[in-house]
Amino acid sequence: MDHFELEINDRLAEILKKAVPERGKLTNLLCEQLEIEKVAIYRRLRNDIPFTFAEVVKIAKWLGISLDSIVGESNPYRSQAFQLYWQDFFNLNEKDEKMSNDYIAAIILAAHNPYSEFGIAVNGLPLHVTVQFPTIFRFYVLKWMYQFGKPGELIKYSDVVLPEFLLDIHRRYRAAVLQVGYTYFISDETAFQKLINDIHYFKSIHLITDDEIAQLKDDFTEMFSRIEAIAIKGAYPNGNEVEIYTSGVSFETTYTYLYSESVYVSMIGVFTTGSMSSVDPQSCNHMRSWLRALKRTATPITGNEKNRIQYIEKQLKVLNTL
Repeated sequence: MDHFELEINDRLAEILKKAVPERGKLTNLLCEQLEIEKVAIYRRLRNDIPFTFAEVVKIAKWLGISLDSIVGESNPYRSQAFQLYWQDFFNLNEKDEKMSNDYIAAIILAAHNPYSEFGIAVNGLPLHVTVQFPTIFRFYVLKWMYQFGKPGELIKYSDVVLPEFLLDIHRRYRAAVLQVGYTYFISDETAFQKLINDIHYFKSIHLITDDEIAQLKDDFTEMFSRIEAIAIKGAYPNGNEVEIYTSGVSFETTYTYLYSESVYVSMIGVFTTGSMSSVDPQSCNHMRSWLRALKRTATPITGNEKNRIQYIEKQLKVLNTL
C-alpha cells in the first residue's frame, strides 16, 4: 500500500473500531456488509491489504458518514442540509420502507457503542412510545390525512388502515431504540393537552366516534402506566437508562438526535409524521448541546417521586376531559 492508501485504511479502521468496539462483533458485521470472508476482513484491519473503493463506499453508507470524514477532508462552506423524509400514507412504497430500515440500522449500529445516546424534545408523544399502540398512531395518521390528503375527501378514523409492513417497521424501531445505552426525552408540558384538543376537534366534525375515543382513552391510560413504570425504575425493562423531563418552554416541533462515536443523526419533525434528517456530525452536536441545555432547565420526572406523581395526575386529568 502507498502512503495515501495506508492513511485511509488507518482512519477507516479507527472509525470502525469506535463504531463497534467488540472486535468479534465488528468482524461479523463487516462480513455481512461487505460479503467477504473473515480472513479477508482481518487482512484489511491489519493493513495487509487496503479496503477497495467499493468497500469504503459501502462502509460509509452503512455508518451513515461522508467519504470526506474517511479521507480526512472537510469544507466549512459545504451545505449541511437536512433531507426531508416524507411518508405518503396514501401511497406507501418501497422507498418509504428502505428509509425507515436505514434509520433502524443506524440506531442498531449506534447501540453497539456503550456511549450511545438518544435525545428527544417532543411537542407530542414520542414515536417509540406510541408505536406500542396502533390505535394511537392511527389517530396521528388520521390527522395527517386530514391536513395533506386529497382535497374535498374526508377520511374517518375507522377508514385508516396501517399496512402490516409499517407496523413491523414500528416494532423493530422500538426494539432498536430500547437497545441504546442512554435515552432521555423532554416533553412540552402542554403536549398531551394539544393532542386531546385535536381529538375533540375530530369528534366535533364526526370523523371519530365515541366508541373509538373510548378505546383511545383506554390505551392512553395504559401508556401512562408504562411511562410511570419507566420513570420509577429510570430504565427500560432491559436495564438501559432512561430519563424523562417536562419543560415549561413550548416546542415548535419535535427534535431528535442519535449520537455515538461514529453515528450522528439529527431530525426535526415536520408535517405531523414526517421529519427532516441530517447525518452531519456538526448538526448533531449542535442539537445535542441545545437539548442537553434544555434538560438542565426542565423538571425531572425520573427519580423524583413528587414530580412524577404530579405529572401523571395532570395527564390523567387532561385525559378525563375526553
